[in-house]
Amino acid sequence: MGRKPRKGKRTSARLVGAICKPKPTPPVAATERRLRKLKSGSLSSTWTTPKKGRLKLNFDGSSMSKSSSIGGVYRHHKGNFVLGYAQRIEKATSSVAELLALKRGLELAVKNWWRNISIEGDFKTAVDAMASRARVRAKKDLEQWRKIAGLLPRLFKTTVSHVVRKENKVADAFARLGYKAAAQRQRVWRDVPPEEVLQYLERDAQRNYSVSATVCFAKRKAEDFR
Repeated sequence: MGRKPRKGKRTSARLVGAICKPKPTPPVAATERRLRKLKSGSLSSTWTTPKKGRLKLNFDGSSMSKSSSIGGVYRHHKGNFVLGYAQRIEKATSSVAELLALKRGLELAVKNWWRNISIEGDFKTAVDAMASRARVRAKKDLEQWRKIAGLLPRLFKTTVSHVVRKENKVADAFARLGYKAAAQRQRVWRDVPPEEVLQYLERDAQRNYSVSATVCFAKRKAEDFR
């Protein structure tokens, strides 16, 4: 008769297998690896146009006592309006609203095949997380953050920067428009912006035009003296 396998050896083999079996990669660690190459800028004290060939996304989230809303805007290198969006969402924390606003903006970029995006917002936690300088820890925040992390690799040359709140007026205006929309229904404007944001769009465009004109004038003067 053949020998029966000893129970001790079988148990030992199982134990060794359990120890040697590679552990699944934690979602947060995987997120950090995907974002490691994301270029990040410093704090911006004023809104500036993106480089030629790129679009800039500014996003914002708003949370009030009974409901929350999100909004964002895309502009090109001359500061002209390309697309804006707004949506009223169910009651959420301000951080969840901000992350949802960013997620919606990235979804629109993917949908429209926009790949060279400059991302800018006044929510420092999201900016730092994208630049791998911080981790998103709250459960509901992390749920949205993982979705954002899944969208970012679908964009090519992406940069991210933090802007002071007073310079994020256009995105803030779109977020406030979200409160006027039907619940859970996203509104999207293409090429022609709503009247409520015009004054902020014009302010940013005129200021950047003035700066560009000043720079060009200075360059011409420098060339004259050569």
